[in-house]
Amino acid sequence: GYGEGLNCTAFGNKLASLDLLKGYWRSGAISGDVRECIAEDACVGGADASSYCAAGHDPASPYCASCADGFFLDIDDLCRECSSEEAGKSVAIITSVFGFLGLMFLVVSLKKGISDNDLWLAYP
Repeated sequence: GYGEGLNCTAFGNKLASLDLLKGYWRSGAISGDVRECIAEDACVGGADASSYCAAGHDPASPYCASCADGFFLDIDDLCRECSSEEAGKSVAIITSVFGFLGLMFLVVSLKKGISDNDLWLAYP
């Protein structure tokens, strides 16, 4: 409901001064439209709209879902600093996943294309 994701415990709060809780995002300090982040750790909250996002996440992007320059989005939807080690891990994971999916597609395709009868006819 309204106020979810905001720290409303202090007396005399105004929308612009309410702290945003971790795991939530809003477009600016005067927005009452508070949304859960895609990746909870990407949104650190606070009172300053320019620092709602964790390091490496673009504060201008909705839900802190885009990365700042020099960072890349990992499999957990978190921004990691570009380095040969981190980028290499991501490339290896992505390549492995697509390689496995390609292999499974090939196996299923071959299995559908060759029936038991075809095997007996091919090798009498």
